[in-house]
Amino acid sequence: MTGQLRHYRLFAYGSNLYPQRLRSRLRHWNGRFQLAALPNHELRFNKRSLKYVAAANVVPHPTRQVRGILIEVNDADLQAMDKCEGYPVYYDRIWTGFRLADGSHVEGYVYRATPEWVEEGKRPIREYLDYVTRGASACGLPPDYIRAISQLGSTHFA
Repeated sequence: MTGQLRHYRLFAYGSNLYPQRLRSRLRHWNGRFQLAALPNHELRFNKRSLKYVAAANVVPHPTRQVRGILIEVNDADLQAMDKCEGYPVYYDRIWTGFRLADGSHVEGYVYRATPEWVEEGKRPIREYLDYVTRGASACGLPPDYIRAISQLGSTHFA
């Protein structure tokens, strides 16, 4: 059908959990989301960032999961998010599976740093870490998970 917009599921984690930041990037997003987890991955602040020193990234891990939200976006918003995330230079957009809060499984996209932009041993600036933790709290992620993010990101501030 001509003129019909396609829709995609997109997993938001890191600073994209911060509602105002996400809204500023996605003009057509209706604000709805579902809590979700990306299984067999862990959150790291190992994506080099010119502005924040280090940014959030998801990396494979055999037993951990990254918590976040699944949102539905249209073509225009997916393209806008691609631009914000620096796809395909800074982040790849990967199609994978997620587990919803009710235990069901769905598929969608997640951004993962390209190997050229991964650098271990850096920590984000406080402003960036605040985006992540305040966003995680606003979305209703568990307090123990938010504390773990805060500890991970604040071990050594740049």
